[in-house]
Amino acid sequence: MDFGNLIKSKRKELGLTQIELSEGICTQALISRIEKGDIIPQDSILQQLGTRLQLDDKELNSLAYKTKYDNEMIEVKKEIRRALTRRDYEYIEKILEQNKLLINNINNENDQAFFTWVDASLQDKLYHQKDNALKILKKIPLFNLDNELAIEILNAIGVIYYQWDEFKEALNVFQHAVNMIEKDIDYMVQTKILFNYALTLEEFDEDKKALDYIIQAIDRLVVEDSMYLLGDLYHTKGYILRKLGHLQEAKKSNQLALSIFEIQNNNKFKTMTQLEIEEINHLLQKVIPIDYYK
Repeated sequence: MDFGNLIKSKRKELGLTQIELSEGICTQALISRIEKGDIIPQDSILQQLGTRLQLDDKELNSLAYKTKYDNEMIEVKKEIRRALTRRDYEYIEKILEQNKLLINNINNENDQAFFTWVDASLQDKLYHQKDNALKILKKIPLFNLDNELAIEILNAIGVIYYQWDEFKEALNVFQHAVNMIEKDIDYMVQTKILFNYALTLEEFDEDKKALDYIIQAIDRLVVEDSMYLLGDLYHTKGYILRKLGHLQEAKKSNQLALSIFEIQNNNKFKTMTQLEIEEINHLLQKVIPIDYYK
């Protein structure tokens, strides 16, 4: 039980309203925020509430500290994830430095694994030490972690193998991660791993299978009404369709990718996609009609 729920359950057990509990101590609004888990009160209020609720001081202080720690940890991890999405690794380094005391007091495996993964990301992306990053990642024990975090760590391992052109190792890692996907996994994590798995399958010319995973990823984004990686997915879909000889469908996918890149102001991929559409147009012009009548 967290701190807010403890206060709420004990108040109800004693038959007190929020107004009765707050009387002479604080406002009713503050009690409401405490019970919702929005805030941990200052020590003077904390002790008065504990007395009125007949709670043990040691238990109350311990739970208040744990809840405060958990809330701070959640906010730090959210900020790091936002920075990871932006690929702002220098800002992540600053976050880690600013929250060193909090991180040094980590008390569960998932948080420990999360910050080990973040450290490996910095080794790879900021310090360009892929060897060291891979060693760090492979030492993380995955079997006790939340599935979503384990998938993120496997994805990071697979990406390094892919960048080294060690496609067999990358394929095995991505396949393992795909098999761990469940409905409650964040859609962006699902999309990322499906996309990377498809890219690796394409390296083995398993184009139809790769296309199937690309379509699965697109469908997930459509359900979520999200543009996350959508341009990359349509671009890759166009590339695979072109390999398979479906030029008109490839052109449509690239045109969709181009529209998304234009919205996102992604000039690099916009230019590349425009060139690919021109190449497809050139190939379509070369198609010679067949006369079946002799």
